[in-house]
Amino acid sequence: MHTIQDWLSNQLISLGIIKDTVSVLDNSIVLLIIILITVAIDYTCRYIVLGMFKRLAKRTKNQWDDLIVERKIINKMMHIIPAILVYILLPIAFPAEESPKILIILQRLCLIYIIAVTLRFINASLNIIHEIYNQKETFKDKPLKGFIQIIQVIVFFIGFIFIISILINKSPTTLLAGLGASAAILMLVFKDTILGFVAGIQLSANDMLRSGDWITMS
Repeated sequence: MHTIQDWLSNQLISLGIIKDTVSVLDNSIVLLIIILITVAIDYTCRYIVLGMFKRLAKRTKNQWDDLIVERKIINKMMHIIPAILVYILLPIAFPAEESPKILIILQRLCLIYIIAVTLRFINASLNIIHEIYNQKETFKDKPLKGFIQIIQVIVFFIGFIFIISILINKSPTTLLAGLGASAAILMLVFKDTILGFVAGIQLSANDMLRSGDWITMS
């Protein structure tokens, strides 16, 4: 890649471009090449993996693999690959010793994009899990949607913490420690609501109450 950069620099200088501007154009062209390569890899992986999965889904009688194809879960997962490749290859276009600020900004943007795509993939996967189990007779009277929503809130909260930590360049554990005190206050304020919510989860999880049961109190 450095040989390509040297060749590009010589070509730009031969075209009469000022030497100070050459490095900027050179880095931008290399970045464009990296993006094009990663996009090509993304389409190739999606074509191969998705094609194999579609053929596999047609041969099986399971419903979950058909839902994965219909909801385009594979596509959502594959979007993570080019972002990771761009993040790894960015130092080639913008070496840390030459343009550290640009490299840091672009890498942070890549990390935020990776987290966002990962959250989208997890959210779609949880929705499919809910859809599959909701169609089974044994789970129809279970509050699966509530459980799934709790997991989604937790996942998005963690993802949001990671994004904020990247933007302000702080450790996620530092932010979580700062939120610990606020969480303790909220738990005291909403103590009865939280206890009722936990009791409802325990009743549903242990199958302690069904329609038609009698409840007696002294």
